[in-house]
Amino acid sequence: MKSIFALFLFLLVFSHSLVQSQTPFWQQTQGPGGGMITSLTVTPNGHIFAARIDHYLSFGGVFRSSDNGAHWAEADSGLSYLHGPYGALHTDSYGNIFLVSDTDIFRSTDEGEHWSNINTGLPPHVIVSMLINSQSGNLYAFFDSSKYGNEAMYRSTDHGSHWSPTSDQRFYNSSAALDSSGNIYVYSVYRGIFRSSDEGTSWQKMAPLTVNDFSDGLAVTKTGILISTNSSGRTIKRSIDNGASLQTVDSNVNTTFMGPTFIASNGSIFIGLSGTTTHTSNKILRSTDNGTTWIGLSAGLENLPFVEANSFAENAQGEIFVGLTQGVYKSSDNGDHWVDANNGLLLSACSSIIEGANGHLFAGTDYGQIFRSRDSGMTWVLASDGLEFFPIPRVIVFGNNGGIWGELSLPRFAATPNGHLFAGGLGANYLYRSVDEGDHWIPIDSSFYSRTIGVDKTGRIFSEAYNISDQHEAIFRSTDDGDHWTKVGTPAGLDSLYVVSIVSNHAEHIFISGNYYSPSTGMPLGSAVFISTDHGDSWNPTSNEIAPYAINTLATIKNGTGVFVGTDSGGIFLSTDEGAHWKQVYKLFDSAVTSITLHPDGSVFAGLSQRIIEQDEGIGQGPADTLGGDVIISADDGVSWKSIKSGIKNIDGNGVSAVTATTNGYVFAGMGYGKGGGIYRGFKSLPLGVRETRNSEAACWIKTIYPVSSSPILEFSLPQGGEIKLEIYNETGEQVDVIASEFFSEGVHKVSWNTEKINSGIFFAKLRTPNLSATTTVRVVK
Repeated sequence: MKSIFALFLFLLVFSHSLVQSQTPFWQQTQGPGGGMITSLTVTPNGHIFAARIDHYLSFGGVFRSSDNGAHWAEADSGLSYLHGPYGALHTDSYGNIFLVSDTDIFRSTDEGEHWSNINTGLPPHVIVSMLINSQSGNLYAFFDSSKYGNEAMYRSTDHGSHWSPTSDQRFYNSSAALDSSGNIYVYSVYRGIFRSSDEGTSWQKMAPLTVNDFSDGLAVTKTGILISTNSSGRTIKRSIDNGASLQTVDSNVNTTFMGPTFIASNGSIFIGLSGTTTHTSNKILRSTDNGTTWIGLSAGLENLPFVEANSFAENAQGEIFVGLTQGVYKSSDNGDHWVDANNGLLLSACSSIIEGANGHLFAGTDYGQIFRSRDSGMTWVLASDGLEFFPIPRVIVFGNNGGIWGELSLPRFAATPNGHLFAGGLGANYLYRSVDEGDHWIPIDSSFYSRTIGVDKTGRIFSEAYNISDQHEAIFRSTDDGDHWTKVGTPAGLDSLYVVSIVSNHAEHIFISGNYYSPSTGMPLGSAVFISTDHGDSWNPTSNEIAPYAINTLATIKNGTGVFVGTDSGGIFLSTDEGAHWKQVYKLFDSAVTSITLHPDGSVFAGLSQRIIEQDEGIGQGPADTLGGDVIISADDGVSWKSIKSGIKNIDGNGVSAVTATTNGYVFAGMGYGKGGGIYRGFKSLPLGVRETRNSEAACWIKTIYPVSSSPILEFSLPQGGEIKLEIYNETGEQVDVIASEFFSEGVHKVSWNTEKINSGIFFAKLRTPNLSATTTVRVVK
């Protein structure tokens, strides 16, 4: 009986260990949601599709909702290589879905499950607009003749499989619309409005327009009234005679740009507004009398700090959907009120994450949005009421022990020990403060443009800013919760430094890091780290070992004098003497260390925006990837590092822009720009392999003494003697050499690599023992 019980106990423990080892470290949270939605469409069976781009105007994915916007899921198989900045969706009566992106048109015939390119017959130029004739089912694609000189309109009569030009008529930067009879209207810059009644074969010039009559968009109502918007003149015009003439119906539209015009099934006309930067501005215009009068709509959108309304759609129930810079919003009452419909539309750019004084989490994302989580990061809600600017918020936080728990490359956001939050950013006229966990934000200072914020353990707030009065960079300090600010000591070199990080250690010493740029070319000129031991009254430069590399982030070691620095191409540096000396503890050539955070157990996490090879899966697992990301961890103060990214979707497409460890032991990773995204949460306890590293691999390491050389020398350390292999792999994972395969004693050893038969390039040296392994990068230059 005892042997049976023992066997049962062994199997129970073994199965538990097996499940633990197979469980991904990271779990995707339910947010934040949103992103810039460029286009919406609804298929005949009621599926809603949304196209998104990220902040740098690259493709951010196509999403589908099968429950009227309650939930969204990715639906873009076949579009992974898409790089165009523009995404316009269209649906025909046959259920075909079309995506226009830059110079390409894609089609899906199975509700977005698969997409294929349908450019046959089209010129390789940017497509400015597309229409679908609901009567004939034919497609029309329009180009800008002023740039390319080719025919402006192409037509497809077989659902996009083939295209051909319709005539030699040329249009310039055209916008187009169809009426219910199939007539096509096209606006051409400086030329006026044209109409075709034979699907583009011939054209008739209608209303002549002047330069001041520039039209951003056209739409035709069900009664045949033509609506034209003009952002430069802030006017709305209409035609009741099929485009023969245009009359102004509104000449004082309060916006910097007018977006799309949409005609609802009940005849209501909606116009999206762009560049509405304050929470009191109208976001959308509506007319219910064929464009005679217009009213502004913003109920439910007031708290959005920056709005561009890019697209509209309507489902069979008459609900109106609008695509904004902050995702999708829905109205069930003809636009009078709008509600968030972003569940599943995970943001592709989370620039920062912090933990507040009470343990709640805050995340900064695109377009001035700040999100809050009160359930350990699993769900997120918008907390941006009162913010009136267009930044990418970046967050830092003061740790209970004086350390910085989450510090990132473009700080815009900080938390003080009393729980108050501060936000600033690019384009901000004010520094903002919230005393109620982000429910409301109030501007507190307009004398400088705040860009980077840090807080010490006593609550002193430091901000690097552009001083409006003397037009120079400066450091400001507040000792009264941001009510008043004083310019503090600015030594030579700091007044021209673009500061990216401000952190404090347990001794209340303040570190500032940043980069220098050429005022004429904008090219980087080096970097620097400064330290103040008197609360900012004076500053001194630290050692200059990091100067050749651009700096992205700083983080202080808990209860110590150590500081980690993450760079753009030089990896991670560590100083254990407050900057008197810096040591490179993690080497990178083509990757950026975007963020560094300290776990409560002393481990260090770092987020990478690129990586060279899958170090956690071993060399030889596939081609090198230079456009991805990673999270790495060190359990021994930076001596050795492991990759830890299991569970993160599309990490090689996004990169990691933020990592933060919280006081309760969770770790959070925010994704960078690209398809997919959101925030991931890691286990409270570290994975088994990392825990083992602390005990058994601390003394096993390998490094390149001359990282760029024609005759590299490798140095490695063994915790105990034994047989080892030292192998060299190229960037594709192919083994190209074996330097050593023999017995080595315990301790540190050096070996040289004969590269006589090796071409220049990047290689990876992997040290293997029966139980341990370590890897380093080697660059051969001849």
